[in-house]
Amino acid sequence: MESVRVNSELKKLNISIWQWIARVVPIVYLVVSLALHFIGTESLKDILAVIGLSIVSLFAIIWWWWAMDTMTSIVKMFDTNTKRYDDISKEIKAVKKELSDTRRS
Repeated sequence: MESVRVNSELKKLNISIWQWIARVVPIVYLVVSLALHFIGTESLKDILAVIGLSIVSLFAIIWWWWAMDTMTSIVKMFDTNTKRYDDISKEIKAVKKELSDTRRS
């Protein structure tokens, strides 16, 4: 099974990068937009735009955290199941070998 599997370290690296980007970028956006709001927006339209975009960004942060954590859990589950499959496959091969050895004797 190992010969078929893609490099698992590469998958972990990609997930880590996306987790980092997904968590940092919306937070940076929130900080920058709120700073811009308090520095120089005066009209009601600007204030509502900043509040609306901040709420959308907050939902994006919550959703991305949930999605990235869920994907990490799924990858761990697949890794565990693959290891179990490998163990079962080895056990089946051992049982087949024992059966063929007992048939020969």
